[in-house]
Amino acid sequence: MSIRSHFVFCTLAVGALFASAANAVPITLYGSYSHKDGLYDASDDRGQLTCSLGCSGLTSSLVSGPYDANVPNVTTQAGFSSVAADLFYLGNNSDASELAFVNAVLHPDVAAGTRTDTFGVSSYTFTSSALYLLLKIGTSPDMALIWNSSGQAQTYSYLGFQGEGAGLSHFTEYGGPTSVPEPETLLLLAPGVLALALRLRRRRAVAA
Repeated sequence: MSIRSHFVFCTLAVGALFASAANAVPITLYGSYSHKDGLYDASDDRGQLTCSLGCSGLTSSLVSGPYDANVPNVTTQAGFSSVAADLFYLGNNSDASELAFVNAVLHPDVAAGTRTDTFGVSSYTFTSSALYLLLKIGTSPDMALIWNSSGQAQTYSYLGFQGEGAGLSHFTEYGGPTSVPEPETLLLLAPGVLALALRLRRRRAVAA
């Protein structure tokens, strides 16, 4: 293999390595509400979700403090984050209630999803190509909405932290996969693509 070939190979490998490392960062799930004293703790980390390619979690603008109702709800949504997801409160966990919550966040609306029961396990790994996942975690607030930002089938690994009552009850998949890659992956692969293009250009110049 020539020095030039080694350079191209190494550039592509480094780009892929950094892309994989960037996407391997787990999303931490936050939020707990005490029915006894009415206090919401926005900083209570209860579990984490690791995505093999790339995902983001819906967050809430609600801060820690006393509240006279179960919180947070959909009115406090604050966009998606690649490192965190807040747990939201739903009045009940029926399929209709969950779909209404998802469609209050997303535009346009999605159709009814496919639900998989996991019966409160503290760790669970699965593969999905759905564009969105809704995870039912422990007790209220208990719903985490996850966006599959890779647009591809990928592997998810959930881990509920010990003592947090954060077992995974079930998850529901919404929407089909897309073919749009995430921007950060494109940026990381750009050096390798550029090197490959330069190599091909030089080959043509030598041949001419």
